[in-house]
Amino acid sequence: MRRYILTYCIILIGFVKVLGQEKNISFSIYPTFRDSSSCRISIYENNAVIDFSLRENNWKSQTDSISDFNKVIEILINYDFYLGFKDKEPSQFIQSQDTTLNIMTGLDGIVVSGKYYSGTKDKEFEIWSPNKEYISHDLIAEFFEVITTNFKCDTVINYMESIEGYFDFGLGLKKISNDPKIFKLYGSLTSSYEKEIVDFFSNLPMDEDVTIDLTNLSGMGTMYYSIVRNLIAGYDKLYWKVDYNTPALYHLRKIGVPDSLIFSDYKISKIKEDDYSKRIKYKKRK
Repeated sequence: MRRYILTYCIILIGFVKVLGQEKNISFSIYPTFRDSSSCRISIYENNAVIDFSLRENNWKSQTDSISDFNKVIEILINYDFYLGFKDKEPSQFIQSQDTTLNIMTGLDGIVVSGKYYSGTKDKEFEIWSPNKEYISHDLIAEFFEVITTNFKCDTVINYMESIEGYFDFGLGLKKISNDPKIFKLYGSLTSSYEKEIVDFFSNLPMDEDVTIDLTNLSGMGTMYYSIVRNLIAGYDKLYWKVDYNTPALYHLRKIGVPDSLIFSDYKISKIKEDDYSKRIKYKKRK
């Protein structure tokens, strides 16, 4: 009897030890034309520590909301992601590494790779530019939620916004504040977002001060010059915030927005208007 009790206690202690063991998830992000980054999430019994690295800089955040990582872990445990394979249908998911099947890679886009490891299960994963219809896109969406919830640093937020376009998140648009009304429009505005752009500007209030933050805008199709010009006609309380190193000022002037409605944290002193790069070079405030 003692032997059975001792054996049971050893098994129970081992089980509790595994349950309380640290879990780690690592993400490495390799976007075409942008800097790579990495993230390590260490999940303990009562909290989690998130380390995010970009351009030799590192940021750390700690949270007690360990349930925020449950969905990430669930996806990684239940599905295998091999670079070059579809993962649309869970019941028919291909776990073979035969690279002749269902090739889903390209010359550009973005690769996200990493590893989940705990005391009981280790799994590596690798994903290339998934669309929303794929399970791997759910994993990416959960990862974005973790980062944007736990980091408020402009450098980290702007970077995450800049790589959203590699995935299937739709128009880069978020409400920053309701009073005063501030919206942030970011990323590259391509023709595929025309409906969202029209809906957004059509529903802005004309009798309130509204600010649109374009400090992380990377581009705008010329088709939007006339579209936005017509949509904002009559607005005299619509203000625009730009940054010195983005093409936003160039596009606003092509639309016809007066300088009196444009502001920046930097002194806007026009030096040269470059139609090729679609930028206006101007000096930073000293």
